[in-house]
Amino acid sequence: MSVLDDRGLWSLVERRATQSSDRVLVVDEHERAVSFREFRDLAERAAAGLYAHGVREHTRVMWMLPTWIESLVLSAALARLGAVQVPLIPAYREREIGFIARQCAAPLLLIPRVWRGTDYVQLATNATATMDEPPQLIVVDRSLPDGDPSTLPPPPAGPAGDELRWIFYTSGTTSDPKGAKHSDATIAASSWGMIEPWRLTDDDVMTLIFPYAHIGGVSLLIISLMAGNQLVIVETFDRPVVIEALMRHGVTLAGSGPAFWRAFIDEQQQHTRRLFPRLRL
Repeated sequence: MSVLDDRGLWSLVERRATQSSDRVLVVDEHERAVSFREFRDLAERAAAGLYAHGVREHTRVMWMLPTWIESLVLSAALARLGAVQVPLIPAYREREIGFIARQCAAPLLLIPRVWRGTDYVQLATNATATMDEPPQLIVVDRSLPDGDPSTLPPPPAGPAGDELRWIFYTSGTTSDPKGAKHSDATIAASSWGMIEPWRLTDDDVMTLIFPYAHIGGVSLLIISLMAGNQLVIVETFDRPVVIEALMRHGVTLAGSGPAFWRAFIDEQQQHTRRLFPRLRL
């Protein structure tokens, strides 16, 4: 079975760590780079730390983190344990957090302490204050729970990718938030559906410049694990910072959304040279 046939997130992490061990998987705007092998190793250490916190297969875990390398590592670590992940967009506030926490009944919530002026510890505490059993808060400030991988049980058995592994919530603008249940396989199917028409190879450089907690963020991670390409990530869309990072790393695919393309076009109009000479999509 090739890496393109694999549907489980953790099995993709392991397979790519072997096939492309020293190639860069992800680099951020601060030039922090992690190879495919380093990504697997970091995820295993984080999985061991989470295991010590009681996370087991099928445990529901909410996380509300910016687009950091640690966020990508966390999702792989939880996949290693077979947990059910409930990613929350950092823009959510008390109404959304409280509703989601009550409905999904996850025992853990991982958050930054303060990010972009918001005290997430206070926010999460207020949002869950009336719950009989509020989730335990784990603060992640560029540092995940850490442990010895030798303490880990074997990866979950069974057909790769078919178990419930994700619940993605909308913000519920006109009503309560609504959660969509996904397996690794459903996200992998969408990811594979982009690899073929885009003709992705391990020479490509893609962008992740929106909230990773969006289902599109996880899809881009799975795409990179399938195709072996590099991801350039930024924690928030600051136009000069984003454009400089994309120029520096020779982005080839910058597909995001109309607002991002508008920013790129506006910036390009201020220059005579091409900002992204390798760009093809």
